[in-house]
Amino acid sequence: MNTNGHIQGIRDSKAFHWSVKRTLLSGILILGPFTITLLVILWLFGYIRGLIRPLVLRVLDLAMDLPGAGGVTPILLKALVIVTTIFLILLILYLIGFVGTRLMGKRLIKIIEDLIKHVPVVGSLYSASKQVLHAFGATDKPAYRSVVLVEFPRAGSKALGFLTGFVSLNNDNRYAKVIIPTAPNPTTGFFELFPEDQIEELNISVEEAFKMILSVGLVSPDNLNVLPNA
Repeated sequence: MNTNGHIQGIRDSKAFHWSVKRTLLSGILILGPFTITLLVILWLFGYIRGLIRPLVLRVLDLAMDLPGAGGVTPILLKALVIVTTIFLILLILYLIGFVGTRLMGKRLIKIIEDLIKHVPVVGSLYSASKQVLHAFGATDKPAYRSVVLVEFPRAGSKALGFLTGFVSLNNDNRYAKVIIPTAPNPTTGFFELFPEDQIEELNISVEEAFKMILSVGLVSPDNLNVLPNA
């Protein structure tokens, strides 16, 4: 009996099964955000449609009383409800964006945010979610400046972190403010201060780093390169 061949066959079988599981998990992690987004949109669409359907029916009933008005088919009614719902969703999003970018709107949003932040648990979740969303948002001043590599949780170990800025200690030594997220949930983690010369900036974007964290390393570049110091 060829023992070595048998052992190698077992290893190959385990490697194959692990490869299949890893690929399936990668597919789930890639499809997950799209699915969640779609479910939220469908829920919002159904909720608004349920609210406006009686209003549309009432308007149509009034229109039917006008001289020369014909009957309304179920298909036409459904089309009117769908079009009205889509229009209202776009209008609501536009109005929120319009108000939120104005001075009074910003003040109102800040008041609401302050109230939410004082609610136990909910406030922490809101702050963490907002931080993650701002990290992906295309703003002039992103929440995370760059992706860095630091020694954490002990010397010799390396961890991905997000650089948020710098702070001086006793008006002398300069420290980097780094958030080290946990995997696969990047909304929690550790906030650490590192001497400026102990951080290494990587050649990947914040979005790529989030993909690595969310996929627990399954979705990542083949090579990570440290950028030269400016």
